[in-house]
Amino acid sequence: MEEATGYKVVTSIPDDYAGLIRAMKNKDVDIGCFGAFSYIAAKSEMELEPLVIQYRKSSGITYRSLIVTRQDSPIHSIGWDWH
Repeated sequence: MEEATGYKVVTSIPDDYAGLIRAMKNKDVDIGCFGAFSYIAAKSEMELEPLVIQYRKSSGITYRSLIVTRQDSPIHSIGWDWH
């Protein structure tokens, strides 16, 4: 990448997304790779401009997650009773 751009490139791997967010906020890092939740957390702290996003022809831009509970848990569905 240095040859192609003419810029010095240093690669670092933070311990966690919080460390990456801090480094980007402090301008110690210029480019980072975030998952959906960590991107939202980072975006709440600073201006970000995505360079690459995942897009699937069949479904477009989506995010999937799982909620797992113990078998003996009283939680069987997602829903809230606000009363």
